[in-house]
Amino acid sequence: METRFCKEDPEPMLKQEFSFEDTLLYQDEEDHEPFIKVENEECIKGMIVSEHRPQTPPRPTREWRDNAIVSIERQSKYDRLFQSKVPSNERAAAAATVDPFHPQNYCVMCDRTFARQDRFRSHIRRVHLLTVRYFKHPYETIDPNHPDNYCAKCGRNYTDKYFPKHLHDVHGIIVEAPKLGTPRKRRNDGRGKKSKRPSHHRPYCAMCRRSYSKGYYRRHLRAIHGLREDVIKRLVAQSKRDFLARKMAKAKGTTKKRPHVSVELLTDCTRCNRTYSSRVSFLQHLKTKAHSDGITMSIKYSNAEIDIFHPDYFCAKCDRAYASAHTFWCHLQRNHLSTLCNTRSAVKISNKRAPIYYCPKCDRYYTEDIFKQHFTNHRTSKPVIMNPDAEIDFNSPDFYCARCDKHYASQESFKTHIIWTHNLAGEWYQAVRERKVAHPEAEIDFSDADNYCAKCDKKWKARAMLLEHAAIMHGVYPPSMGEGRSDHGPCNLRNGKKVTPLIK
Repeated sequence: METRFCKEDPEPMLKQEFSFEDTLLYQDEEDHEPFIKVENEECIKGMIVSEHRPQTPPRPTREWRDNAIVSIERQSKYDRLFQSKVPSNERAAAAATVDPFHPQNYCVMCDRTFARQDRFRSHIRRVHLLTVRYFKHPYETIDPNHPDNYCAKCGRNYTDKYFPKHLHDVHGIIVEAPKLGTPRKRRNDGRGKKSKRPSHHRPYCAMCRRSYSKGYYRRHLRAIHGLREDVIKRLVAQSKRDFLARKMAKAKGTTKKRPHVSVELLTDCTRCNRTYSSRVSFLQHLKTKAHSDGITMSIKYSNAEIDIFHPDYFCAKCDRAYASAHTFWCHLQRNHLSTLCNTRSAVKISNKRAPIYYCPKCDRYYTEDIFKQHFTNHRTSKPVIMNPDAEIDFNSPDFYCARCDKHYASQESFKTHIIWTHNLAGEWYQAVRERKVAHPEAEIDFSDADNYCAKCDKKWKARAMLLEHAAIMHGVYPPSMGEGRSDHGPCNLRNGKKVTPLIK
């Protein structure tokens, strides 16, 4: 099948014949004067034939592209941007010469060759604002009034809402969109689906500002808000009375707002036995892990004491036994968080890296995962000092703390323990300085003319520098300044201040 193309502009009168199999159609803009009329086909305005089309048709990437027409169309939403950057003569030349299927990926307008076809296509879209569209059946005629909203050229069906938009945006066919009527409301007589506003009673939660079904409303109050059964019954009865009151007010022509729950119910959590000062803080509490597990077991005996080391994993408050220690501890963490905070004692805690996961503080064995969590719970506060009056050897080769009766793995961890647990930073750094002393038993002669320090085997330029060095590094003072030092003196080693001594 052959189609004849001709220009409407009388000068020059050119007629060329091309086949649809290897013809690229380009859509020009509105301000372009000459255009091409296609015979035996729907009128497509502004089509210009490319002079540099490939000798062989392009290889299709899909099976249905063998007999498809490839059309390069101008993007209407970029017309204004395109016109402001590129002159009109260049726009017409670009539409006439740019060939997206050039075998060498060559752009005539830019005089540039691309190594890959995808980069060449991206250059066409971004610089020349052209898009490539493929039609499955290019010779078919589109029926805008098709009952199934079928597009013959694209070979697919569309919805009633999108079909007119597809014809307008892709094929340039303007069709009036159908007016979709509102669905007919069905009576809620029990035989059909319920409407959005059912006439039956639905309990309302004023705290969450949502309505729930009758069965889920009780579960919601018990699990999310932690209310007791007597409070739940009172709220359900109150909800029914409020519903009847609103129904009577609506029949009389007056409206009534939703009721609000009292302040006590908004701020009182019976699960944790705590009362919060505001509704915001109470809602933040409800979002915690204690209330995120959904519906849990109700507390039957709130005053009972739970034995966290019960051999049968029995919870005295909930009156229930669990199958394993893991489920029992998860239950305690989620529902009885206050119970786990009273497990600290003065017993030594075992090492986390021990091969046997035994905690002498609790006198119990654990698996690896549970022991890590259990060990972390014990480490939430500072360790208990076993011998507060013992003297710590800062130069211990085993990094042993006599007050805590514990060994440390490295000097850095031992230093951190000494500084943060026992608050002995000054003594620690003083011991570090003494390690660097060459002759710790030697005596310093402050009357030496060379300002020589016998302990460090080092000379100083001035006597003031020797006095400062002796006071800070060795804690030694000349006889004129006295043997002892006060807490408010110029060289207080406890607070670590490096102040030059006053010399008279």
